[in-house]
Amino acid sequence: MSHTLGIRQAQKQKTRQALMDSALQLLEHQSLSSLGLREVTRAVGMAPAAFYRHFTGTADLGVALVEQALGSLHDTIRAAIVTTGSSEERIDRAVALIAAQVRTHPRACALHRPRAARWGRPGARGDRRPTARLR
Repeated sequence: MSHTLGIRQAQKQKTRQALMDSALQLLEHQSLSSLGLREVTRAVGMAPAAFYRHFTGTADLGVALVEQALGSLHDTIRAAIVTTGSSEERIDRAVALIAAQVRTHPRACALHRPRAARWGRPGARGDRRPTARLR
């Protein structure tokens, strides 16, 4: 019985990864907020309802994509800055690691949008952020 569970779990992980790969390809041409689960499941060849066996929604899918892309980066950076060297050398190593991660996973890193890009132009209709006035 445990062998069957192992096979099922492996198949589930394979399907989850296929959904994530499909979403990354679609995200080359659109934003996460405009990504539909039907598009993602159609690209994988599965029924839309099956998507929910792997993710609670597209936001959950987005989180999984970012976690995958940035997975071990935190530990890698920690190891780089704990090693010997001047503060400047350790910072240089950390920045180089982050730059390499962005080059390796550009699509997933593009999920991070600056706050201003999410809100639109300051003062635009729908922009409900409080604005600070400089004096």
